Amino acid sequence: MRSLSAILLALVWSGAFIATHVPKLPSVVSGSDKTLHSLGFVVLACVLGLFLAVRRRFAFRWLAAMLVVLAVYAAFDELTQMLVPNRHADWRDWVADMIGATIGTALVGGLWWAWSSRRR
Repeated sequence: MRSLSAILLALVWSGAFIATHVPKLPSVVSGSDKTLHSLGFVVLACVLGLFLAVRRRFAFRWLAAMLVVLAVYAAFDELTQMLVPNRHADWRDWVADMIGATIGTALVGGLWWAWSSRRR
């Protein structure tokens, strides 16, 4: 399970990076892409939480660390998009990323709390 969680995290994280760094094509989705940003970071936070949980290193203090790591990555992701044709950095995308990261981290914390409570 440890190897599987590491592979899953690597696939999800690299997939997210690649998806945000290909030259932007005309959108097939009308409206704002903020929902996609948020959903992507919900998934990323959940997979990161799984990665930590299967290593038995997970503790509630890791929730704050997860948010910091995801915040730094979201900023890096936005800033490096300026290097890609037809892409740009947008602070509102970072905010949407952080909303998703917060929701995902809260889900991870809630699931961890429920699981650890049942074990007692």
